[in-house]
Amino acid sequence: MPRFVLIDHSLIDYSGHHYEYAQSALAAAAAAGFQSILAANRRFSAKGELPWPVYRAYKYGVWFHQGAPRWQQNLCRAAVSVARAAQRRQRGESELDVAGRRTGRGDGAIRSWARQGRLHRFLDDSCHIFDRIRTAPDDVIFWPTLSFDEFLQLDRARRRGALPRQGEWHVVFRRDVDMASSVALRAMKMASEPFEPSVSRNAWHFWTDTEELATQYQLATGRQFGVLPIPHADMTAAAAEAERFRILYLGDARREKGFHQLPRVVEQLTDSAPHRFEFCFQSHLAIPGGEPEVVAARKQLARMTGRGVRLLNEPLDSAAYRSLLTSGHLNLLLYDSQAYAARSSGVFAESRAAGIPTLVPENTWMARQLPPDAGLVCRDANEAASQIQCIEADYGRFAAGARAHAARWRQQHNASRLIALLADRSARQPPAYERSSGGITTLV
Repeated sequence: MPRFVLIDHSLIDYSGHHYEYAQSALAAAAAAGFQSILAANRRFSAKGELPWPVYRAYKYGVWFHQGAPRWQQNLCRAAVSVARAAQRRQRGESELDVAGRRTGRGDGAIRSWARQGRLHRFLDDSCHIFDRIRTAPDDVIFWPTLSFDEFLQLDRARRRGALPRQGEWHVVFRRDVDMASSVALRAMKMASEPFEPSVSRNAWHFWTDTEELATQYQLATGRQFGVLPIPHADMTAAAAEAERFRILYLGDARREKGFHQLPRVVEQLTDSAPHRFEFCFQSHLAIPGGEPEVVAARKQLARMTGRGVRLLNEPLDSAAYRSLLTSGHLNLLLYDSQAYAARSSGVFAESRAAGIPTLVPENTWMARQLPPDAGLVCRDANEAASQIQCIEADYGRFAAGARAHAARWRQQHNASRLIALLADRSARQPPAYERSSGGITTLV
């Protein structure tokens, strides 16, 4: 029986879209006749026993704080604080003026030094995994979360024979191409070529999960990048049961996801109608200590219970997360439009699949994927409150539109189709698309 091995060294618990992504993919692989295997972080824990083997192998995750010793995290935070303080003195600014501003990293040297040790450990842990999982030619090895530096480590190790060359190796890149080093891009150009003449299969198969990212990478490397669907759990909207108009913010509390904008939106909506709306905001911190603006917003929102705000400070398991998502009338995604111009959003994909209207920023992948009657697009957070009121005033139309488009979205974005693309070599060419007048991208 061929095996489907999903390796995500950042999986630590059941919170977040990455866990849902992994579980959906593993379940679909098992249904397609694979033996599913998960390799995760050493600290990984799930609610209940999983139906496939789990190898807890990795000391570190893809993000710096995952597995980094507390003293390294404290040292980095101290370096950032010193750098910001120096800039404040130079500019004559107050703490509030620079809270959360990206003023350059004061921890660059520390991170660079720590990253080298982490990369060596990542490769050691990967070698340990493949010592235990000896791959066969028909196996599918899937890396849905991998940094550019980690890809370089794996590619070099495979070329010198330190890692197995058998099996179909697939990696998904979800960040903009300008974040990749020139060394990584050169490696991508070479990595699609066979290791040796006797090996007919390619060394790697490269994917993104948006057309925009695929185009970026293809232009930068001259290689083809396929577009994978975004798997999701089966969910159906049930917001009609809520007494008040329920507005959601789901996922980690991060600045690039607009969490720091939420207090202003709540104030604008409730100044004249304090009991008209209900706000359910997930607010667990992805980064230990949190970003300054996010921490300040979290404290401000905690004082807004009288305005209908409920904060969820701890991660939710799968069932609780799905229940929360499907209970909402509107999902608020005030993401940074520059950061998400080409990047996907798992929360947005889940909302589309469940038939939940959304409010998204303009000039983003989300805005291009949103049918005009399934939500609205806003220029910035200052416009969010008025757009929310527009959706609430005509909610029947927006809810019906979101539900009507959900079936088509689920047909394109599901785990079964993801596994089919990974397993079928003839289906690995980037799919053909057409764009409708409503801005919806669909398969031809």
